Amino acid sequence: MDSNHLSEEILHGAGEITGFLFGSDKGRRQVYRLARHKCLPVFRLGATLCARPSTLLSWIKEQESCSGDPSQNSQ
Repeated sequence: MDSNHLSEEILHGAGEITGFLFGSDKGRRQVYRLARHKCLPVFRLGATLCARPSTLLSWIKEQESCSGDPSQNSQ
C-alpha cells in the first residue's frame, strides 16, 4: 500500500478532525470530550488523536438515522 495514499485517508490531530466536522478549529474541546467518552469513532497513534474521514461520515449518517430527522418525517 502506498504510504502517501494512507496518510491522505487519516485526519491527524484534534484540529484536523474538528476542521472536518465543523469547518473550523472551533469545537476542538468538544472533539476531545467526545473522544474521551468514546462517543466519536477516533483512534490514537501514540498521543495523536486520529480518524478516517470515511468512518466519520458513516458515523454521521448513523447519528442522523438514530435521531429521527424531522425533515424526513414531514414527507
